Amino acid sequence: MIQEHERDMTFWTTEWSYIPQICMLTSGGIEQMTGVLNRWIVYPDNMERNLNQLQGLIVSENLMLSLGEFVGRDTAHDLIYDVSMKAFEENQPLADIAVKDSRITEHISEQEIRNLLDPKSYIGLSKTFVDRVHKRWAHRSI
Repeated sequence: MIQEHERDMTFWTTEWSYIPQICMLTSGGIEQMTGVLNRWIVYPDNMERNLNQLQGLIVSENLMLSLGEFVGRDTAHDLIYDVSMKAFEENQPLADIAVKDSRITEHISEQEIRNLLDPKSYIGLSKTFVDRVHKRWAHRSI
């Protein structure tokens, strides 16, 4: 059986013909993305309105993870599911429902609950990653 390192040159030439095509397609993709980014328009008010549309439900995981440190993941999941469903059914902010539940407030303060359910506070490492990319590419031109 012929091994890969013992193969003949038959496929080598066709494989190498793809490399320039790959480079051209990559260059075209970068050029298109540069055009998109140069014309990018951000509407912070619309973004905030969209984030708050679900009244805290979009970041319920943040509260669940914090509560899980005290009561365990499964119990925290069940508790947050209960209060989330109540908030959804009553069309109330999740924070308002959560701060009334003693199973949560015995471990987490009202202010901390409100902070955990603020979408602006739940960005993880996004800022670090964006800053890192920006710093790396800020002085380069495409």
